[in-house]
Amino acid sequence: MKFTEETELKEFFGGIDRVAFYGVGGMGKNLYVYLKDHGWDRKLAFFIVTKKNVEEFWGAPVKEVSELDEEERHLPVVIATRKNFHDSIYGSLGAIGATDIHTLSESLLNHVEYLANQSAQCDLGPAKKRHAAWLKRKHRIETIWKLGKVGK
Repeated sequence: MKFTEETELKEFFGGIDRVAFYGVGGMGKNLYVYLKDHGWDRKLAFFIVTKKNVEEFWGAPVKEVSELDEEERHLPVVIATRKNFHDSIYGSLGAIGATDIHTLSESLLNHVEYLANQSAQCDLGPAKKRHAAWLKRKHRIETIWKLGKVGK
């Protein structure tokens, strides 16, 4: 399933007990901050990566696809990367039998990134706040979300 609106994302996270994120880069961090801002950070079971170079990320374990046990393979997975990696990630997850796989539209990824950059949960510094302002100016963040206070 591809989430395109924040309301869909909220319904999804509000209705599950545990979830895994595929990716520990910027989008994985942004989604984690989103969960934390909504009080759902305990729902994150672990991060999945193609090649592990850390044991944990933001307090959650990091696992390679090949390390997932039978129960973990059936958890919902949200792909926390940009679209250009999705085909190979779907292939990796499909090879182990994972079927509950979700993505976010580019505009929703940008919105979640904006929210993470503005979050009180994590002070990401002035460079990230400038980046959020740039996203707004370039119209990569949809105005329908009525995002204000850019660069606060």
